[in-house]
Amino acid sequence: MGSVEFLLQLDRLVQLIEAPVFARLRLQLLQPESHPALVAVLYGLLMLLPQSGAFQTLQQRLSLVPQLGLLRLHIGFRDKEAGGRGRQQQKAAIDFGELQGTFERVQQRYREHRRALQEQQRLSLLDDDRTLG
Repeated sequence: MGSVEFLLQLDRLVQLIEAPVFARLRLQLLQPESHPALVAVLYGLLMLLPQSGAFQTLQQRLSLVPQLGLLRLHIGFRDKEAGGRGRQQQKAAIDFGELQGTFERVQQRYREHRRALQEQQRLSLLDDDRTLG
């Protein structure tokens, strides 16, 4: 197959992706974290296409993919390449009990500090009353 024939087939593929039959596939692009292979394949196709109508159509379609999802997807790939544990294991690595304990200790310290300030203000007012009276 020649390169012209290959490019024509890619053009037809992009046209098919835009067809009503593939509406579900286009909806899946709105969840890049759930369908990372789909996003990667479409970006790969985009790199193969010359700057034509099909390129513009696919580029516009991919520009609608939520950027936050792409960022999370990129971070997930980067973590896997770096030998990281991946997103699921990172969630498990967070000790929520410890975080709750820290939060409660900070709250308690704040309450104690607020009580001390209120007591200090009350004593200051009493001293002011004594000096005026």
